Amino acid sequence: MIAGTNYLAVDPLDDADLDGLLNRVEVRGHTDPRANDAQRQLDLSYRYEEVDEGIRTVISVSQPTAITGVTVKSASADSQPGVGYLRFEPGPPATLSWRDPGDLTAGGDFGPPVDISQASGEGLRLVSRNGSFVTVAVDGPSYYIPTAALDRLVISGAERNCLRFRVRNITLVETTAAWYPAPQALLRSERGDNTVQLYFAQAPRDAKSSYGIFRSASTVLNYLRGPPERRTPKTPELTFADEDFVIFE
Repeated sequence: MIAGTNYLAVDPLDDADLDGLLNRVEVRGHTDPRANDAQRQLDLSYRYEEVDEGIRTVISVSQPTAITGVTVKSASADSQPGVGYLRFEPGPPATLSWRDPGDLTAGGDFGPPVDISQASGEGLRLVSRNGSFVTVAVDGPSYYIPTAALDRLVISGAERNCLRFRVRNITLVETTAAWYPAPQALLRSERGDNTVQLYFAQAPRDAKSSYGIFRSASTVLNYLRGPPERRTPKTPELTFADEDFVIFE
């Protein structure tokens, strides 16, 4: 059962609780498809906004093959299409530097090296000499190769119809601390941790009833009821970019 629906049945268009809302609408709003909870839907359901931003040029970049422990998350909008170079020096400290395709002219060179001796999943910015940049996530020294390396990365642009989504009215609760299993270890969530997951799925073209490919992103917010009431981070809105989403497996 997923959110009160039967994953073996094609029931998104059913109204299991006869409250006038389809199952798929209730799952999307995070209410219960099995209960007639009209007031709860008004008070606690998620609110969605969708804005069509029209056709935009989206920059994509390939991944390194020789340099390990490094994932390229994105390239800046002013990056030049073509072949750029990612340079790794083992150090210590281990560093990465970036050379944009636009720098491959007479006198062009790599941008300043960035220390990657500490793991960073949030992303580090590698700036080229012309000011464009790529953002990379790094896994830490134990994942790096022991020798210097140079990787060719292909930057390309494509015209895409972009959509912007906004989800509001997400309720945080004070949770208890707990251990939970992860692929390689047991991890601990602290008191007040709330994991928010955002995911999209796209069905294959001309096969709308087939299984789609899911991409997901997540973050952890912390809420303590108090007094005093505390929420971390304090910002009222969090932004996920395209590079924050990964294929859900």
